[in-house]
Amino acid sequence: MEDQITRQLEEQLAITEDAISVQSRTTEGRSSVDLSFSYG
Repeated sequence: MEDQITRQLEEQLAITEDAISVQSRTTEGRSSVDLSFSYG
């Protein structure tokens, strides 16, 4: 289930304007999605 949630979040956040990278980690009971932007 966490993998499905993480994947959906990743897909939605990947279209964020000016985002240069999306990274995610899923462990039992926890999902983390990091969105990176250029400085400035």
